[in-house]
Amino acid sequence: MFGRKREKYFGEAEGTAGMDGNAKVRLVAYAHGWNALHRRPGQHNGPLTKSVLDVLEALLWGFCHGKAGRCFPSYRAIAAKARVGRSTVAAAIRALERAGVLTWSHRLRRQGTLVRRISNAYRFFKPASPAIVMARAAESRNRPAPVLSLFSKKRTPPAIDPSSPLSRALA
Repeated sequence: MFGRKREKYFGEAEGTAGMDGNAKVRLVAYAHGWNALHRRPGQHNGPLTKSVLDVLEALLWGFCHGKAGRCFPSYRAIAAKARVGRSTVAAAIRALERAGVLTWSHRLRRQGTLVRRISNAYRFFKPASPAIVMARAAESRNRPAPVLSLFSKKRTPPAIDPSSPLSRALA
């Protein structure tokens, strides 16, 4: 249960170096490609469910400041925007971190001698090469069986027997 320790920020947290609309769309496309690439048999969509992708879109389009790249909403605000439960938001953020879409850090505020945790700061990764991820995702996991073609070999037509009634009817 004790994993690596998270970074902690006092005051304003650092964000991604700005994300315009195209970068946000590329990040969503990367998430969809990663999801298709890591889909296992029996999974309907993949490891990133519809709720996880809704949380990602809520973070990107609802809370991420385009020029500064800052994003630090509360779980309650994300849940309201994505129309999911608070526990779903927590699971979705863990799934998005495993997918390499984002990471998060604790934000803290000093109040005299006390330190109070206020919310998390989310930072989005820029996909290294979306073309490669999408190309891998487009490949079929189920390789087709070899096609047996009737015309793969040159065959000579069968000899026509002039005495058969079929040959006489076709002639």
